[in-house]
Amino acid sequence: MGFIQNCFIRKSTKDLTKKVYSIGNRNGRGFWHSDINTLLVCESDQYRCLDDEWGNAVSLTKKGYINCGTNEELFLSIAALRDDSDIYQWFINEKDDEFLFCNQSELKHVIDNSYDWCDYSVSDFRKATVEELINHLK
Repeated sequence: MGFIQNCFIRKSTKDLTKKVYSIGNRNGRGFWHSDINTLLVCESDQYRCLDDEWGNAVSLTKKGYINCGTNEELFLSIAALRDDSDIYQWFINEKDDEFLFCNQSELKHVIDNSYDWCDYSVSDFRKATVEELINHLK
């Protein structure tokens, strides 16, 4: 399926749109600039820029989109949530409440190739929820 959570951030820059594209090859449209009235919106298969002059943020929030404010790390973490890959997602160890960032296609590769996590297995972790990401990255 792919991406599972729609979200937006209250800024749009060229660098940020490149990062959104790189976490999932979404199709993009719109413009970018650092105006605080511009929203960068991530949806299942695309990203787009919207002017918030007419209350787009309120409308999107009512539709269930996560408002990331201006927090880029939170925005990119939520935008990366997907069900067909582990890359660019946060995982949490339920027992110790430890967070692990996966920068490879599968969590197994991160655990197998890092001395820091050698005492763990993939079964010790699960993908962090939106609420856990908000609490961890606020």
